[in-house]
Amino acid sequence: MAQNPPPFHKLIRETCEEEKRLLQVDAVVQPKMAGSHTTTVLGEMEDAPSVAAALRDLSREVAMMKAQGHTVPSSRGESSRRGDRRREGFCYNCGRDGHYAVDCQNKTRHARVSQRLQQTIRRLQGNANRSSKTKGD
Repeated sequence: MAQNPPPFHKLIRETCEEEKRLLQVDAVVQPKMAGSHTTTVLGEMEDAPSVAAALRDLSREVAMMKAQGHTVPSSRGESSRRGDRRREGFCYNCGRDGHYAVDCQNKTRHARVSQRLQQTIRRLQGNANRSSKTKGD
């Protein structure tokens, strides 16, 4: 006789209980402070669920800010070589500039991506042809 799997609601409850248990285990948090690489170890916390909720809220805020085009500052506080220019290249999911497929929340547009790839190839071939002509002069 085959065993029946537990009901979905029971799996969800067990998952939540396991997450709570893991949050109560010692957590290591590395605060980002200018010029400091300290590690703070937090013992068992009574307010671990509120910390987890705050972390989820912050993660959502960061995701929304990225979607709106905000950039994440360098962890070392250094500016990049290119400054605030948009990322080079384009998204292989939607074909738009400014982000990559891993961060994309737009609808998949294979035709646009294909068109952009063809444009990029033509541009690179044109650059290669021009550079070979200048070397031969």
